[in-house]
Amino acid sequence: MLSRGKTNNVVCGMVLLAWIGGASYAAAQQPRFLAVAPANQPGQSSQPGQPNRPSQSGASGESTNSAETGESESLEAVEMIQPGEQHAASPAESVAGWSVESVRHWAAQNAALANALAAESRSVGAAYDRQKDDQRKQACLTQMVLAHLAAHDRNRAAAEAMTAYYRIVALEKQVNLLTDAIEVVETLTRLAEKAEELELPDGNSNELRRQRLELGVRHVDAATAIRKLRLRLARLTGQPLTATEQAWLSDPLPGAGNPLPLDEALSDAWAHRHDLQAIEVVCPRISADTMPAVRSLMGVLQPGLGIAAAVATKCSLFAAGGEEGQDVCARRNQCRQLAQTRRDQIEDEVRLAMLELEASYQRTQLVRDRLELARQAAREQAKAVELEQSPAGADLLAALESLEVQGDLQTRLMEQAVAEVELLEARGAAYRR
Repeated sequence: MLSRGKTNNVVCGMVLLAWIGGASYAAAQQPRFLAVAPANQPGQSSQPGQPNRPSQSGASGESTNSAETGESESLEAVEMIQPGEQHAASPAESVAGWSVESVRHWAAQNAALANALAAESRSVGAAYDRQKDDQRKQACLTQMVLAHLAAHDRNRAAAEAMTAYYRIVALEKQVNLLTDAIEVVETLTRLAEKAEELELPDGNSNELRRQRLELGVRHVDAATAIRKLRLRLARLTGQPLTATEQAWLSDPLPGAGNPLPLDEALSDAWAHRHDLQAIEVVCPRISADTMPAVRSLMGVLQPGLGIAAAVATKCSLFAAGGEEGQDVCARRNQCRQLAQTRRDQIEDEVRLAMLELEASYQRTQLVRDRLELARQAAREQAKAVELEQSPAGADLLAALESLEVQGDLQTRLMEQAVAEVELLEARGAAYRR
């Protein structure tokens, strides 16, 4: 039974549980995702034989296959990912579990905008007069730009799928935490009811029942968030919704890695970001022959550019460029300025992602230290109760404190995983062929 003065501590201790459910709800609302089970060692998969996750390789600086777009003046030099082309494992129904590697490949090959750009490229290849050299150059340039833009969208889609994957994994961990917390509350409620039966004034089972109902609501919220994320994952990967809802996500969340030095991360991003490469392939190919295509492509690369000159000169795609020396020179300067602006934007994205990742590693380690202290206190209280040196329920209060810190750790691991995926996306490394 609970002794006088201890049951009130039980009620106060229940406030700790509100945090756990709140973390689950906040995770469901975040545009980016969540955390890892403390039981898993950083960097280890929960199942043997699973492939290394791209987020780990990106954070640790391991090399990944980079996409290289041909820049020769021939249409065959441009390599596009065709819709439906397989780059990953077998279809979802034929695998026992879904790894991050499989999910990001499915999402990349299913990227709607990238596939539309691939179709546009095929249309361009069929639209020009092969007997005219200027039209051939324009078509080749257009297809190279479309190839880079498609690759950029596949990188974005892969990062979004990884985000959804990890959010689901973390929410499922939090559902387990909520289930454990509910069981502790129910045990404490029974103790409080026993205290009331013995007419001890400290018994307050009504407050515990209220806490139990609040935890139940948060449990429902977390379970609903998982279903919504699985729906989104199905749309991203192009896999059947039924298979996605039943899929076992086999990879745990990534642990702390060894990020690339900032200089290397920036060099890697500038070398592999396809939105920058799409601009850089245009600049050296601006000429009188390619001007009609350049005007259109500048508007694609940066909305608002290329429109005025195209309207004023009434030029259409693949029309004769003519001698437009001033326009050519102006476009080259404009292209160089646009490329430098994009490089600066990429640098900012990488720097911000690196700063957030470093901070998340530090926050996670601090919470891990707190968790160790909380677990030690729980062990001590359990031993004290067993030796009747502490009243009944003191060990449960210590267990609730440990659950609170575990919930905090889930939030910090979520932030860490978000930062890792954002860094991969900023480097153009979420998906590389």
